Amino acid sequence: MSSRPNLNALAPVTSGCGLKAEPPSGSAGWPDADQGPANKPATASTPSLRHIERLLPWTLAFAGALIPAILWTVGLMILSKYEVKVGGQYVVAGPLFYLGPITGAAILGGALIGSAKRGAAILGTLVFAAGAAYFAPKVHDVCKVVKDVREATQSTYVPEKNMKCPDNLKQLYNAVLTYADSWNDALPPADNWMTAIKDYVTKDEWLHCPEASTGQADRFGYSFNPVLGGKKRKEIPDPKTMPMIYDSTDLTMNAHAGPENIPKPGRHTGKNNVIFADGTVAQK
Repeated sequence: MSSRPNLNALAPVTSGCGLKAEPPSGSAGWPDADQGPANKPATASTPSLRHIERLLPWTLAFAGALIPAILWTVGLMILSKYEVKVGGQYVVAGPLFYLGPITGAAILGGALIGSAKRGAAILGTLVFAAGAAYFAPKVHDVCKVVKDVREATQSTYVPEKNMKCPDNLKQLYNAVLTYADSWNDALPPADNWMTAIKDYVTKDEWLHCPEASTGQADRFGYSFNPVLGGKKRKEIPDPKTMPMIYDSTDLTMNAHAGPENIPKPGRHTGKNNVIFADGTVAQK
């Protein structure tokens, strides 16, 4: 005959004071107070917070790289407007302008790629690719600056590397004489001489010193002696010793700085080209 279960054993045990003795937390008899879904703390982030967490790393990388990228880009562009003295010789830094965008793109793109976020890495790659695409056609001009820097250490004049500039001066001299023939033997005004003779210059490249302009239309590199501006040829006291057109540190159009403003040392492997009022070209 099976024994009957003791129902008293299943009833809650009371203490001597009439209070119920509760089983330990986690026992089968009573659930924990924090096991209910209503009392569980929320651990999942809100959608907007998760979005911010995803964007924060590459946003910080972008912001941190933006300032140096801008500074390098602007700095190189400003430097490109000057002649830089290297090894005792001035070198035109114009093509450094093209290094600005690629340098900025490399800094910015590298920071985004290094943020370890896929979207940021793709954006960084695109930024760098855009900078490289801009720079690629300009590699030749930048290499020319590197070549000029290397040549700046040479102490001897190399005639073979100075062919175009003397020819340019001869063409400009002929244009000045043609102008004088049309204006009662008067030379062009010094402050407007290039503009005045431009109709007699058949090639625009003759107006630009090849070592100063580096293919940029706003760089010329030749000055007209202000002493000769508007004078008649017969009024020139000693044409053999009177400089007319010469290499100049003033690269603007219609430059008319005096002969004392020639580059020092000369921009043609240490020498400057001068054409005198009698048509003689010399290296100084």
